[in-house]
Amino acid sequence: MAKSVKQILVSIQNLIIKGLNIDTNNSTYSGSRPPRFTCRLNVDTNNFSYSGLNHAEKSKYELATFAGGCFWCMVAPFESLDGVIKVTSGYTGGFKTNPTYEQVCSDNTGHFEAVQITFEPKIISYETLLEVFWHQIDPTDAGGQFHDRGKSYRTAIFYHNELQRQVAVDSKKELNNSHRFSTPAATLIIPATTFYPAEEYHQDYHRKNKGHYIQYRSVSGRDDFISQYWSENDPDPATVRHDETDD
Repeated sequence: MAKSVKQILVSIQNLIIKGLNIDTNNSTYSGSRPPRFTCRLNVDTNNFSYSGLNHAEKSKYELATFAGGCFWCMVAPFESLDGVIKVTSGYTGGFKTNPTYEQVCSDNTGHFEAVQITFEPKIISYETLLEVFWHQIDPTDAGGQFHDRGKSYRTAIFYHNELQRQVAVDSKKELNNSHRFSTPAATLIIPATTFYPAEEYHQDYHRKNKGHYIQYRSVSGRDDFISQYWSENDPDPATVRHDETDD
């Protein structure tokens, strides 16, 4: 199976981290210009941990877990929203404990690339998060998202309680009834299982490696799809584009 653009970028970055010499001209990256490979590991990280909260603190927040293909592209649209406390990239829905990125990409662990959102429901509703989620994906694609193909790139909504399940079902039904797309949404609605945070270099990737991130989005087809199917009728500023992220 041919590597996706994202896998190529990660492979090269891993070589850089290990201090090896590489020739980017020999990669199969298909962007319009060669990528600039940098490694900025000194970015401040958010140490907020939902699992580390006490019972009273947890009652203030809720979790939402969405798989929307490449998790690099699913952080910025949510983290800018009032009421969102933290967005973590990771793996969920599989059967292997503590999977690595390479294992998940092999499609042998059953995991999805996903983001887990800690939010304050008194400020932002789960319904709003779902709306933002739909506007980042091609919900009709059952085989991956855009350039990235395979089980780990499928879309899914992982509900954490019965109310979330019902809201997700209603939201998907509303999307199908809108006839925005010619085929029904293929996005799965399934119970949340153990969520494993991805490796640190994947977290906040749009900030740590902005050049890579912009180029990846450009060649993946995600931005073109959003512009064609969502942006024209979506003035909602919650749909954050990659060029609005921090340096």
